Amino acid sequence: GFHRYSTDSSWHVPHFEKMLYDQAQLAVAYITAFQVSGEQLYADVAKDILLYVSRDLSDKSGGFYSAEDADSVPVSGGLEKREGAFCVWTASEVRELLPDVVEGAVGAATLADIFMHHYGVKEQGNVAPEQDPHGELQGKNVLIVRYSVELTAAHFGITVDKVNELMTSARARMAEVRKIRPQPHLDTKMLASWNGLMLSAFARVGAVLGNEAMVERAVQAGYFLKEHLWDPDQQNILRSCYRGDQMEVQQIASLYVSSKLANYGFGQLVSQRN
Repeated sequence: GFHRYSTDSSWHVPHFEKMLYDQAQLAVAYITAFQVSGEQLYADVAKDILLYVSRDLSDKSGGFYSAEDADSVPVSGGLEKREGAFCVWTASEVRELLPDVVEGAVGAATLADIFMHHYGVKEQGNVAPEQDPHGELQGKNVLIVRYSVELTAAHFGITVDKVNELMTSARARMAEVRKIRPQPHLDTKMLASWNGLMLSAFARVGAVLGNEAMVERAVQAGYFLKEHLWDPDQQNILRSCYRGDQMEVQQIASLYVSSKLANYGFGQLVSQRN
């Protein structure tokens, strides 16, 4: 998934909030880039976006939640939430998680050495003070690809395939550890307009890649919209609904989107968060 925006010109440190509408539109942009260029990287990014949405922004009803907050409680403890706490890493955490010596690598490098080189991890953290005005990221690392896999492979005297294999393994280990961290707050409001955008993304990416599961997820979202956000009597689309305390879908406010807008398709609706 993509964070909301970058706070610097090098696209390194983001505002860590994740919005549903960004995921939807970026997935479509990347799958379109794949269609135009044939570059597999773009298709992989589109798939990763939808994997994130399926895992973290999906309700059992078929709807999609609005957002995931930027702040969360740090692993070190305390009650005060910090920007990006769920996503950032210290160098010592990386070394502890990835201690394996990589056979054939220059200087008996460990998996941590290669990972830290490739993703710009520094012992004292890689966030400049001007990008951290509140000191929330001091000593932390925001992962960023600093070198191509070809350059990383050359630096450590191993093959490109080996680097890809190692980075995939390292990311999987770190993802497992991140699962046990305190989660950011989830905004469980489900908006008709943003759900329409996400439905379109699943349908589009699924159709291009021939992925039936993605297309089926789009169909589920369609059923959700019809059941929970369409008023057949008034012929209007309800603006939003919410996940209740018992995980049920609740309709709290009777706010409508003009039925005229419905003629443009769910993906074209305009809405506000609040």
